[in-house]
Amino acid sequence: MLAWLQLFEQRARRQQQQQQQEDEGGQQRDAGGSAPPPSSAAGQVQAPQQQQLPPWQQPAARAAVRQLQGLGAQVYLPAAVAPAGPQQQQQQQQHGGSSSSGESGWGGLAGYESQKQALEDYLLLPLQHPEVFDRVASRTRKTAQSGGSRPRAVLFEGPPGTGKTSAARLLSARCALPLVYAPLEALASKWYGESEQNMAKLFKACEALGGCIIFLDELDALATSRERADMHEATRRLLGVLLREIDGFDNTTVPGGSGSSSGGGGAGGQRGDACRRSVLIGATNRRQDLDAALLSRFGLSIHFGLPDEACRAAILQQYAHHLPDEALARIAAQTRGFAGRDLRDVCEQTERQWASRIIRGEVDGEQLPGEADYLAAAAQRREGGRGGAGHGQPHPSWLDGGQVFKM
Repeated sequence: MLAWLQLFEQRARRQQQQQQQEDEGGQQRDAGGSAPPPSSAAGQVQAPQQQQLPPWQQPAARAAVRQLQGLGAQVYLPAAVAPAGPQQQQQQQQHGGSSSSGESGWGGLAGYESQKQALEDYLLLPLQHPEVFDRVASRTRKTAQSGGSRPRAVLFEGPPGTGKTSAARLLSARCALPLVYAPLEALASKWYGESEQNMAKLFKACEALGGCIIFLDELDALATSRERADMHEATRRLLGVLLREIDGFDNTTVPGGSGSSSGGGGAGGQRGDACRRSVLIGATNRRQDLDAALLSRFGLSIHFGLPDEACRAAILQQYAHHLPDEALARIAAQTRGFAGRDLRDVCEQTERQWASRIIRGEVDGEQLPGEADYLAAAAQRREGGRGGAGHGQPHPSWLDGGQVFKM
């Protein structure tokens, strides 16, 4: 019993000493003239470490990420970046807001220069420097809203494997915004009304991220034209929910909050701020099947066509940089009709075959595959019907490259 009392007294003395040290430290901070931490409207002191966290790392955002994953979406959060110094900030301004090297941060998407230029002009720069675009709009328009000159719904169209998803990922990384990849078939449910609820939950959870890029892939799977007689009633209802969500997503003036740049309080104001810092991207391989009302919601349409010869050479440079430019040009000339994904697969197949030959002792381990090996892999892919437009049929010239259309 006596030993227990002694132990209790020792713990009490240690707690008293710790309390005195904390009180002395607080008095020294007050004497140093440090300002008290700001308090919220409810009178509660906010934790300093929580204020420094980006929006997508807040507790509500983490819960939203788990909800999005439960709906079948994939969430790609931007990497934590330390605050840039004056020299880095000047370099970022010179390179369109990105300090990464290689085609001003588009190194992962070879070719498609007009598409990358459109993404920078219409999306990247307005998201990174909204004050400049708002200042121009306020001086040119009779009534201007915050972020009103930037399209909030963009359509990516083109054949499979032409870089639509890669462009969205690179845009997310350069804007430092989360990317929510949502295949629409994951939202479908066999239960009545659940698909529409999942669509509404998706947009609601994205608001908690404080701004993000929503990428709706395979848009033509659920958003076909309502004029078709074989359109299922559940698909018709889901399309209606999608149209309403895009309308609310594009509306900068949100009921119940402030839609101005001053940033009103309340849930409506928070939703308006999140919408102004967000972009909706829809991807489709069959634009002609989309509903006319849905097409009218997109402010910009970017076509990612099959790469032309120069673009194919640039893509091959990413995966076979040991080859000379002349060899890359000859391979590009022999791969007409190949998408970027086809070229990547050809290079990967060549690497696998070459590694197998090294293991069998057929070639020297210090050597690398040559031009003939890549041409042989391309021929195998074309014969297998997996490369080239129309599987060996004539390749229409209008599919080369791509165009940018202002809706």
